[in-house]
Amino acid sequence: MAAPLSFARAISNKILQFSKTYSGRNVLPCVVCEVTRGKKTKSGGSTRNQKTKTAGKHRRPWKKDGEFVYKGDVIHTQYGLQYYPGENVGIQRNNTLFALTDGILCISSEKLQPYPDSPLYQRVKDGLNIYKNFYNIFPTPVHAKFKLVSETSNVKDLESGGQ
Repeated sequence: MAAPLSFARAISNKILQFSKTYSGRNVLPCVVCEVTRGKKTKSGGSTRNQKTKTAGKHRRPWKKDGEFVYKGDVIHTQYGLQYYPGENVGIQRNNTLFALTDGILCISSEKLQPYPDSPLYQRVKDGLNIYKNFYNIFPTPVHAKFKLVSETSNVKDLESGGQ
């Protein structure tokens, strides 16, 4: 505490000397003080354990059970095979499930029937029942759309084909 008080006294003494010397003029004194301070910021260097700015992968179910899906819609993005593709559902290389046809989505738990090259094949063959969740799509019935052909063109076609 002694240092700031002595600094303030030194400045006030300078102002008093200045005011005595230049008493007739309206001039403010210019006081130059040298103050040494420590660093305000850390010197540049490597930073570690910083939070990454990588965006999330948004792996989650995108459609719900009973919802209508269109061909090509992403149904579920997943890490590994938590849900398996069923009827009218395709799978990509990153295990994303997508719709192969338009229809209503149904999630079911079914008994797994693995291919012979699967590591689970021998266990299932020995009698182990494995149940997995499957995504299935029940396609909507296709409504026939017909164009009416005029009777005159039909009659002409029949007459030319008959002769």
